[in-house]
Amino acid sequence: MQVKIIGMKVRLYLDKRSTSNDGRHPIKLYVNNVSKFLISTGFFAASDEWKDCQYIGMYQPRNVTLAKMITNVENYFLSCGKMSDKELRTNIEKLLFPEEDKNKEKNFLYYFTEFMNTKQGRTKEIYQNTLKKIEKFDPKCTLNSIDRKWLIDFDNRLSKTTKINTRSIDLRNIRAVFNYCIDEEVTTNYPFRRFSIKKEETIKRAITVEQLRQLRDCPVEYEGYERCRDMFMLMFYLIGINAGDFLNLTNDNVQNGRIVYHRAKTNKLYSIKIEPEAQVIIDKYKGKTKLIDTGHDTYKGFLTCMDRALKRIGDNQGKRKNHAEGKKEYHGILPHISTYTSRHTWATLAAELDIPKETISAGLGHNIGSDITSIYIKLDQKKVDEANRKVIDYVNKEFQDCSDLH
Repeated sequence: MQVKIIGMKVRLYLDKRSTSNDGRHPIKLYVNNVSKFLISTGFFAASDEWKDCQYIGMYQPRNVTLAKMITNVENYFLSCGKMSDKELRTNIEKLLFPEEDKNKEKNFLYYFTEFMNTKQGRTKEIYQNTLKKIEKFDPKCTLNSIDRKWLIDFDNRLSKTTKINTRSIDLRNIRAVFNYCIDEEVTTNYPFRRFSIKKEETIKRAITVEQLRQLRDCPVEYEGYERCRDMFMLMFYLIGINAGDFLNLTNDNVQNGRIVYHRAKTNKLYSIKIEPEAQVIIDKYKGKTKLIDTGHDTYKGFLTCMDRALKRIGDNQGKRKNHAEGKKEYHGILPHISTYTSRHTWATLAAELDIPKETISAGLGHNIGSDITSIYIKLDQKKVDEANRKVIDYVNKEFQDCSDLH
């Protein structure tokens, strides 16, 4: 996808100098005139989604749009004469993005939406919530109008109805958009240089190994509660897999005794060995196309049912409070438990076993740190497999002597 006319060249280029939180890079027009410069197309792609200047896989509509961009530039080259890089850049941008769109781009909400659309699932929902708050506070704000005072006023407005940690998420989302715009060379304004995002320590979501054993072994009154408890344990056995990723697993994700999938949040390839404890639950609830028949098709429905059921599991679950009305009173053994608890608990128990932080981070799919460490862990998946086996063994028996676990 390249054209050369009167010394001018243009092609599509995946700019790996910039990476969004989901692991994708911006696709740009690489123009060679007097010198070389780049023009954003508004599209993004991961390295494994891009080959030979086009998307691979299920992205044909995007390839068509990008091909039209190249064609429009080619046609323009046929009619234009020699000009400076600045003139050529301006004319190409006007050609590809009409003036009314350029005016819209100056609005911060435009860039926020553009960045938000690179996200998926729950992450995208969180950005959408922030977007609604910005629209209500200042719908005409721009990259230049947002300064330190604007951030303070925005935070103060939210403080009337929103807790501090929720506000910190909104502010971090705004900061991420500014970082994105700076990387795209849209602006040099960065209002967070002298603005600190506050947060407060939250209650730890992890439960102890004794509590986890109690939950695993506790008799349940309803089949639905048993299913939810089994789903929780399966998520734990799969290294605290994210609920959204868990819900989307299909039988095709099982490869050679492992669950292989791309995380929705980061698009990174992830692989988990299926331990025997996990396989028992998978066999018990195996779906036709989905790996697991959770009983729910939607993310929110799954979380709501799971969280409610987990909180109700206990020795006194479902005892009648009022026989006449038929209402029941629940005394769950873990009233603060949620689906997220499985992930936090796996990490906490792994730390108790002195498993290296790098291995724990790799198991959870987090950024590990240095590139060298990241490559080391990635090439030695066996370390993560061994860590998960140690954690499960820890849960399966009373912890007396951990010397054989190190």
